[in-house]
Amino acid sequence: MGIGELLDSIRDFYLEKFASQIEELQGNLTIIVEPALLTKDGEYAIEGELGLPYRTDIITTQNGEVVDSLMVDTEEMLSFQGINFEWQDEFQVEMLPFQWNFCPCEMQNGPENPDWMNIKDWFFKWFEEHELDDPHFNGCLHYMSDPKMEGDRYKIDIDLGSAPVEAFEELLDAIAATGFSAMRIG
Repeated sequence: MGIGELLDSIRDFYLEKFASQIEELQGNLTIIVEPALLTKDGEYAIEGELGLPYRTDIITTQNGEVVDSLMVDTEEMLSFQGINFEWQDEFQVEMLPFQWNFCPCEMQNGPENPDWMNIKDWFFKWFEEHELDDPHFNGCLHYMSDPKMEGDRYKIDIDLGSAPVEAFEELLDAIAATGFSAMRIG
């Protein structure tokens, strides 16, 4: 199994659970899938040092009133032996098992004070909705934490939502462009 097929399987594992949760909620409730949290002015609600917005998985409403906000958690993940590969020129990636809805990333061998603009731009591109063949989903990211220094590495956590594998690949490009030469996922 190649890296692309493995990423497709990890994504599908999560989206199947997500789709089944949507199906279970069908009934008298209105289901809003992957809504961005907004301010009273209708702007994205942002938080953290990077000023990033956030999406929840599902909001249910009845008669125009919010009934519930739900996060879909797979609780499990696909098991596979960790793999190491080179992405682009000399960017080393170690990929361990992870959930599409919780993707921990550790970046190493980079600048002392990184400029996070490449990664922030990547996030905003994929936070927007993208057309997919699947009518349930919007092809978008849900969340990214602020980078935190842990030892000699920076760590971020990402909820890849329903974003396609292409978004994951572009994340690797953005991290490499930020000046890191290696990362661990999972």
